[in-house]
Amino acid sequence: MSTHDEHQRNVESSENAEREVSAKMPPDEGSSSSTRHPSTNALPPTERRLVELLATISHEMRTPLTVIDGYTSTLLRRTGELPQEEHDEFLQIIQQASQHMELLLSRLIEIAELEAGLVQIEVSLLDLPALAREAIALAHRHIPEPLRDRFTFHLQCRDEVGKQTEEVSPVKGDGQRLRQVLEHLLENAIRYSPEGGRIDLIMRPAPQGGNVSEHDQLRDTPSFLEICVCDFGIGVPEDHLKRIFEHFYRVDTRLTREVYGLGLGLTICDHLVALHHGRMWAESCPEGGSAFHVWLPCEKLPVGR
Repeated sequence: MSTHDEHQRNVESSENAEREVSAKMPPDEGSSSSTRHPSTNALPPTERRLVELLATISHEMRTPLTVIDGYTSTLLRRTGELPQEEHDEFLQIIQQASQHMELLLSRLIEIAELEAGLVQIEVSLLDLPALAREAIALAHRHIPEPLRDRFTFHLQCRDEVGKQTEEVSPVKGDGQRLRQVLEHLLENAIRYSPEGGRIDLIMRPAPQGGNVSEHDQLRDTPSFLEICVCDFGIGVPEDHLKRIFEHFYRVDTRLTREVYGLGLGLTICDHLVALHHGRMWAESCPEGGSAFHVWLPCEKLPVGR
């Protein structure tokens, strides 16, 4: 039996145990409510939420744990027998799974701190185009090397009439936190564009009066900067758009079942934007894909500056 065959047997053994446990647990939050376990529906809302939370966390933790267990078992059984290249490859896979678990735990801690009001932002005057370029560069580096050529990123700064410009309205905010929002939106755009494609990051003055009914409170406030991240991927069905910022919510598609995650990224982004007294929402694009909009209040500079 080859090393990879032995490893596959270990992984399959762990996955079989995982399926036995999963069969006893309610489906994830992102699944259709019609398929949710009836006994879960009978619980009071608070208890049902807790059960769904535990089910989601346990499901997402088991995936990297299965990888770690399978590859570690193979390394222990074949100590001294594996070629160095294969040995190093297995260690890299274990490290990646460990890093993913660390990310999951970090997001759980972060959402808990945000909702408890423990997160403070450090405000300064920001160069948003520079911040956007940093986020794009990082997003590009995170794309697996064989797929990098499939994606193109376009940063566009526009004025009030839609013309290209080199400057945007100044914004006060926490640069690290807002870059985190941009990075996650770009990460989402990449993740849900499985065939690759163009990803636009647009900065422009928010339209006076606006055209989004959910944001009536912003209609009479012209001093907002809009940041829009657009992709041309699989898009988000209309009936999911209002729920994608909820805790642990994931659109139930084949692709989201293949890509694991807690479904907390957009929730965290929404909280961070709210800390900046801004608003965030999403819409489907007529030509395909999705657009995520962020409105941030502009810093009004003194006359003559």
